[in-house]
Amino acid sequence: MIKAAKIVNWGQKTHPKMGPLLVLAELLPLVLAATMADVFQALFGFGLIGIKRTVPSMMCFAVCYGALAIAAGPAAAMGGLSGLWGALLSANLVLTAAQS
Repeated sequence: MIKAAKIVNWGQKTHPKMGPLLVLAELLPLVLAATMADVFQALFGFGLIGIKRTVPSMMCFAVCYGALAIAAGPAAAMGGLSGLWGALLSANLVLTAAQS
């Protein structure tokens, strides 16, 4: 926890118990962006289901989430939680573009 606080606090002294909150504050914009990208890809996916074009949507899911599953380990090793959320954001953006 203290290591996380040292990474996030940019040189300011903080209480050791505030470490997780600082990490959360740093990750919040990335989590919100990944969530919004997921909302948009779901919207386009449901649109494809509505017009009865399910095969392209399922192929996009298979490719994007398959790549995400492969990339999750290296992303976590290199970037930690930020790397994982960034990988999810990337997968959702590609899904949004592929389904629109």
